[in-house]
Amino acid sequence: MDESMQEYRTLLADNPAKAEKQLYKLAKKGELNALSALNEYYEKCVTEAKSPKESSKIRQKALKAAALGDVDGIVKVGRAYMYGIGVSADYEKSLSFFEKAAEQENPEAALKL
Repeated sequence: MDESMQEYRTLLADNPAKAEKQLYKLAKKGELNALSALNEYYEKCVTEAKSPKESSKIRQKALKAAALGDVDGIVKVGRAYMYGIGVSADYEKSLSFFEKAAEQENPEAALKL
């Protein structure tokens, strides 16, 4: 296991609010381990959510973070908007994410377009 990944998980366990902000900034700069740790954290939060509204809010944060990441994350966000997974279906938003991914030569995105 990568040391930074373990370090990020520890940060999230110790101080989630502070770590979430730090990891988001790192993910925005292209640190894929930070993005991965952040996504794990969001998945855990979704499973522990006390209401559908809380779950939806967390999913939206996760989608926003995924869109920062690699092309697979961008496709994942496109799918979420296409099928209304965790967010309201929005075909225009879905299309914009698939276009971004297709520009990076992602075959699934090109097929969806």
